[in-house]
Amino acid sequence: MPDAAQRIGQLRQTLHAHAHRYSVQNAPTVPDAEYDRLFQELQALE
Repeated sequence: MPDAAQRIGQLRQTLHAHAHRYSVQNAPTVPDAEYDRLFQELQALE
């Protein structure tokens, strides 16, 4: 299991990629609820 710093890095990369696909490419790959769940996990770790 990754430590908190590793998980934070993973979440930041994942969220950035999802946000780019949603905002720039207009082609979201996850539902809003999943994005929100990942974002909340990141906030809790930070």
